[in-house]
Amino acid sequence: MSSQSFTPPTSYIEERFLYFWIKHNIPYTLVRQYQIGPYYTDFAHLESRVIIEIDGAAYHSTPEQIQRDQYRQQRLEDWGWTVIRFTGSQVYRDPVRSIYRARRTIERNVYNLGTL
Repeated sequence: MSSQSFTPPTSYIEERFLYFWIKHNIPYTLVRQYQIGPYYTDFAHLESRVIIEIDGAAYHSTPEQIQRDQYRQQRLEDWGWTVIRFTGSQVYRDPVRSIYRARRTIERNVYNLGTL
């Protein structure tokens, strides 16, 4: 199995992001571990074509991992998706700022795409 198609279990930091998303009544449904081609996203909002990735240090900090993430993001963007990245520490320290940044990106894309 290639590392690109492996679906990691959800992490504490993803749970934290989703907890605050729900707590703040963000009206957009996020799909967890959504598959796009060979990749699984942490979260995706399908109507706006926004992907939310939360990068923990364990899997996203070495030069090789960073290069892999950049390649993956470029492919997803080539396929018409907007990718938002947060570090795990950003979501841990300031989850509200993270969720509202994601919400603004979704709203901008919804407006630009004319969906919903």
